[in-house]
Amino acid sequence: MKNITIFFALILVIAFSCLFALKFLSKEDDWICVQGEWVKHGNPSAEKPDKPCGNIYLTSPKNGEKVDNPFSVTGEARIFENQFNYRLKDKDGMILAEGPAYTNSPDVGKYGPFEIKIFYTNPKSSQGTLELFDYSAKDGSETDKVSVSVKF
Repeated sequence: MKNITIFFALILVIAFSCLFALKFLSKEDDWICVQGEWVKHGNPSAEKPDKPCGNIYLTSPKNGEKVDNPFSVTGEARIFENQFNYRLKDKDGMILAEGPAYTNSPDVGKYGPFEIKIFYTNPKSSQGTLELFDYSAKDGSETDKVSVSVKF
């Protein structure tokens, strides 16, 4: 009888420890991104994230900002194997630069910062578009795409 009581007490301690960890130690998982909107998920006292809802977001350059050659792109991403892609196009759709980019995420499913230095060929127009995206493992389509207009 004594062993059963100790066993159940141990189970209760483990269960309460797990609940405490989920409720009070979780931060990023307190809100989840569902169809482009933040939805409350965990800790009821957690503040809504101040970053856009999505797997890739930019901090620089801002929409409509003038960029030099080269220029830096910064932000955070939560992407499979920390790898995504960038593409810089001019107003007519001519690709000026493209390639892979990497985020420095601390763990699977967590946001990590990134910085990309982009060198590009001379554009024929004074405006363009910067795109950051991932390729779907399912069908190769572009997913999690973020676009900003830039000026050259």
